Amino acid sequence: MTTLCLLPALFISLDAPASAAISAPTDPFDERALAAELWSHSPDLILSRQAVIEAEAVREHSYVLPNPTLAAAWGTVPIGRRNPPNASFGEVPNYVVGVSEMIELGKRGPRQASAEAASKVAALTVGGYLPSEFFRAA
Repeated sequence: MTTLCLLPALFISLDAPASAAISAPTDPFDERALAAELWSHSPDLILSRQAVIEAEAVREHSYVLPNPTLAAAWGTVPIGRRNPPNASFGEVPNYVVGVSEMIELGKRGPRQASAEAASKVAALTVGGYLPSEFFRAA
């Protein structure tokens, strides 16, 4: 009975040093390590990196063509008496089916230029935050 209780304790004690390992202290003068820590943990840098990702997505979306649209409608559904009274059910309703494609005239180029500029601004913002955060932390 005691050996059965000791076996789980043995496995737990074998796993404990690996999970409770203490990371080696970093060199306080290592600029690359400090920059990496700021890059992954600074709230301002994380927000500006997210802004870069969003700006890149908008830029890529500005080059995509819109999808065509399919529309269908059934109108004038006969309920009750028909006018003229001798009209059959199939003669009263009307059906509409259509396909449409949006063609942008004079809007696509400015939207792409705006998205390119916003992407560059977001990238430069990240480049501006990193040195200020670096010297504030150092």
